[in-house]
Amino acid sequence: MKRILAVFVVVTGLIVLPFSNARGDSSYCPYHKCPTTLPDGYHYSYVNGVFYGSTNAASGADGSGRPVEWFYELACTGNETIDANGNGGDRNCMAAISTCPPGQIRMWTFQRPASSAAPPRRLPGARCMGVPKAIPLADAQAAFVRYLKDKYLPHPVIDTAPPTGGLVNLPQIYATADSAPVALTVTQPLPAVLNAEPHYGWNYGDGTAGPDEAGTPYRPGILPKDHPEYYLTHTYAVDGVITATLIVTWKGTFTVAGITGTFSIPDIPLVASRALTIFQARSELVAAQ
Repeated sequence: MKRILAVFVVVTGLIVLPFSNARGDSSYCPYHKCPTTLPDGYHYSYVNGVFYGSTNAASGADGSGRPVEWFYELACTGNETIDANGNGGDRNCMAAISTCPPGQIRMWTFQRPASSAAPPRRLPGARCMGVPKAIPLADAQAAFVRYLKDKYLPHPVIDTAPPTGGLVNLPQIYATADSAPVALTVTQPLPAVLNAEPHYGWNYGDGTAGPDEAGTPYRPGILPKDHPEYYLTHTYAVDGVITATLIVTWKGTFTVAGITGTFSIPDIPLVASRALTIFQARSELVAAQ
């Protein structure tokens, strides 16, 4: 049953009707373009790289100020009538979408006095419902990247042991904070759920790279030579001053309720570096004391 109990606003002689999807499954809406009510009051669909949001009044009065019930059906053949319970044909047709501006759907509307048990009366004609709010995919992606980068994601810091440098042919321990994947609900520029996970790119400063892992900070009593699997280490072959670099790349996606599939977010690289001095240990004869 698709019934809205409401009193509606009259705007410049036109009644602005509420709209809500009767069913959320993909079989109801061709090409997954069915709009869905979300927390910001808009119904979103995705067409050709743009998110379209439609909003409609949910309270007010009809032309005479009387409370009414509104029912609606897609303006498709077979949906011309509904019964006293608000049930109709629920048929689909591309014309209900293709004949309206993006983000709107062509609907037949039915009306009866509030609390009446009579079958609703279909109003003349059909109308495209909703005022589009257009958000290009690129704009949404850029906004989510800014939010994650500026407000949420931690900036990486390189931890080493020994802290200022090491010795040739002995392992140097590397680590950074092991950040958990994130799942965030946002409302701007449209309601969505963001998901992102970190990937670690190590460059040890001598032309070699490390694995995609955060590593573990040094813990007294756990030596690399005894537990080589415990740490992320690198052994330098020559001495000198090196600069180790870590790029934590966050790879993300987002979803919008009512729209099938996921949308990618551009990679977010966060960079940290640390200068270290690698010494060459040499034996030296000294006089006996």
